[in-house]
Amino acid sequence: MLLERLGAIWLRAKALVHRRRLERDLDEELTFHLAMRAGKYGGDAAAHAAARRQFGNPARIRETCRELWTFAALETLWQDIRYAVRTLAKTPSFSVVAILSLALGIGANTALFSLMDVMLLRALPVKNPQELVEFVRAVPGGAMMTNLPYSVFTSFRQDRSVLSDVFAISSASFAFRGGGASDQAWAHRVSGGFFPALGVNALLGRTIAPDDDRPGATNHVAVLSYAFWSRRLGSDPAILGATVRLSSESYTVIGVTPPEFFGVDRSKLPDLWIPMAADRLPSQAWVLGRLKPGVLAAQARVQLAPLFQQALENEMEASSGARDRKAFLSQRLLVNPAAQGTSDLRWSYWKGSGTLKILFGLTGLVLLIACANLANLLMARSTARSREIGIRLALGAGRW
Repeated sequence: MLLERLGAIWLRAKALVHRRRLERDLDEELTFHLAMRAGKYGGDAAAHAAARRQFGNPARIRETCRELWTFAALETLWQDIRYAVRTLAKTPSFSVVAILSLALGIGANTALFSLMDVMLLRALPVKNPQELVEFVRAVPGGAMMTNLPYSVFTSFRQDRSVLSDVFAISSASFAFRGGGASDQAWAHRVSGGFFPALGVNALLGRTIAPDDDRPGATNHVAVLSYAFWSRRLGSDPAILGATVRLSSESYTVIGVTPPEFFGVDRSKLPDLWIPMAADRLPSQAWVLGRLKPGVLAAQARVQLAPLFQQALENEMEASSGARDRKAFLSQRLLVNPAAQGTSDLRWSYWKGSGTLKILFGLTGLVLLIACANLANLLMARSTARSREIGIRLALGAGRW
């Protein structure tokens, strides 16, 4: 059965290539049959007329035969495309206006959706991104902030009942000097579990390990991003082991990340990563974690909320500044999915900032206006083609 179907598909494909020869052979065969049938009635004009009436409509027979030995749907589609191209070529002004209207609407929406996809929708290029969560604090008044006291991170790191990994990030700008380059560099300070938790290995060298993130460590190390390494350092492999300076501190370059890895913040792509311990007094940080298999974000929030409150109380007691104790301790812990990472753009969007939403609405309105203009053009054109369409429908053409 399968061989028969493959053979039929092969014959139909050959018929598409040798269509003219097959149609010529079909015409010759139809002419032969008409002549043979007319010969039975004497061969005169009346005999030919009787033979045609008995034989049937040759055009219909040709169509039936074509449907048997070719791909009728593909042929019809090809004919429709050729007819559409000829029609557009006959009315260039209509074609240009229609194409520009669609290009404007589709182009604006495509550009904005591409930005939205990169910043808000696309998952991080890391191991099992669906397991990542972001810890957020909700302060009185409804505002939400991603920067948590560093003591919250240390508390979560000690409790592994719902989290398989937890890591912290903070960011800063440094004056970078090294490898023949001097420039401003955006650095992320990360805890030692950052790269292991994300499952990211280095393209060259190695990544930051937990041993590199110990308080008082003298071996300051740095991992460069692929973009910074190629753009500012000319993809020089000799940079591994070299000493670079970030502001007044010296760091040893130990690795380069893969080109597809950009960290977890799409809005501020880091040029390099250094250990969190390089900041002698870390105060606040973004805190992210990886849920254990089968654990939901709501379960993690219930389990970690007491630790969060205890960390706030410890922070309040250790703080020497003037704070509103009631307001500070009334903060609540939220656990949000972080498969797409974190970014200021996402927070600006989801917190209710109207800028992006208005922009999305305007681009959708542009596409709607373009479609409405094109619909008006097509309605005017259909009025001019009413006679042609009427003839086509009378001959049996479908409305589609």
